[in-house]
Amino acid sequence: MAAFTHASPTATPANSFAGTRATTAPPPAAERIYNVLFLCSGNDERSLIAEALLNFVGGGKFWAYSAGPAPAAEADPRAIDVLREARIPCGGLWPKNWNRFLKAAAPRMDLVVSLCPYVPYSAIPSFPGNPDVAFWPVKVPNFHDRPAADHHAAFNRTLREIEDRVIRLNSAGILGSAAADYNESLLSPSTGTAITVRKKAAPSHPHSDTLAA
Repeated sequence: MAAFTHASPTATPANSFAGTRATTAPPPAAERIYNVLFLCSGNDERSLIAEALLNFVGGGKFWAYSAGPAPAAEADPRAIDVLREARIPCGGLWPKNWNRFLKAAAPRMDLVVSLCPYVPYSAIPSFPGNPDVAFWPVKVPNFHDRPAADHHAAFNRTLREIEDRVIRLNSAGILGSAAADYNESLLSPSTGTAITVRKKAAPSHPHSDTLAA
């Protein structure tokens, strides 16, 4: 698949939730904006790549965010490098704890997507708004004793795999429909099987201020 191209300058986050969303042009006032939260354990590579891609290809129809249960200190520079090479805006990407999206000031999500095999459904919080939860497991290659060129190639493959799924999501136009519609439209590019989507019940007290940032 050919890389996206984009020549606009990047920007820093507009607030404590946005990353590359700050560079996304708003859609016409009559159109609804759908919020999508991408998850992986460290929120330092796969979920950041997905956030940047959906904010770019979504044309303002989607506002993408990302987070994780154990955020890394900084974004993985290998993920940032492949985004820059593909000319995807990536300024302002930074790892965040998913607890900040449970607070009262957080944007309400329409869809939560876990990209990490190590973040099972049972571990995902019940985010306010009762969003659908989808699983797009993308493995991180084992880089033990591998040269830097292999790292770069692996991250390029990861970007293309996520890119394929993001394009499907953007084209399907199915947010807000039944889980069966997701399963029919969003197929795993590697196996052709349906990607699991489920609802999580909203928490009894979704705006607890006792949660850590």
